[in-house]
Parts: sequence; C-alpha cells; structure tokens
Amino acid sequence: MFVSASTTHKLLIGTGAFLLADALGAAGLAIVEDLGGVYIAGPKGPDGDKAQLLREATAAELAKTEGPLPFDRALLDVMATARHIQQVQVVNGLVPGRLTTARSA
Repeated sequence: MFVSASTTHKLLIGTGAFLLADALGAAGLAIVEDLGGVYIAGPKGPDGDKAQLLREATAAELAKTEGPLPFDRALLDVMATARHIQQVQVVNGLVPGRLTTARSA
C-alpha cells in the first residue's frame, strides 16, 4: 500500500508490500492513492483532458504505456514474477468506502 508522496518511498513501500503479500499467499493487493485507477495521460497533468481510465491491464500492457503510473515502474517487473497475486487494484483512498469496496471485490 502506498502511504507516501515521495517516489522513493512509493518504490520501497509499494514493492515491499507487493512482495510481502505475494509471499504470504495473497491473491490480490490494493494500492491506495489519490486517484481511482490507472490512466492513460495523467488526469492531474497538462494532458488531463485526454486522461482515460484503464479498467483492466496486464503488467506487460502497462509497461508499454507512456506517462505516469500511480506506482513506480519497477513494480511492473516484480508483478511479472508473482507466484500468488493475480490482481492489483488502485483505489482512491480519499473517497469514503472505496477501500472497503475494493476489499470485497
């Protein structure tokens, strides 16, 4: 789970959380951010009007995209070697109830 605005901390916490969850046999991981998903063109950037939400994408598909992701791109390499985790959700933690909804999905 990402809890820091710092890119360095995102890499360490996000990758560490993913590795730990996978080692514990978790089937999924929720990444909590201030955006509700992965977008083509960052919705907060200069091309925000072109932002398009990706409902589903594989790690390989995300690796081919340009632009920002709500996690460090190094996490894509780690995702490719997962033993147990089948699904990663990016959840907007600023919206009440979203994390609870993600946990039940």
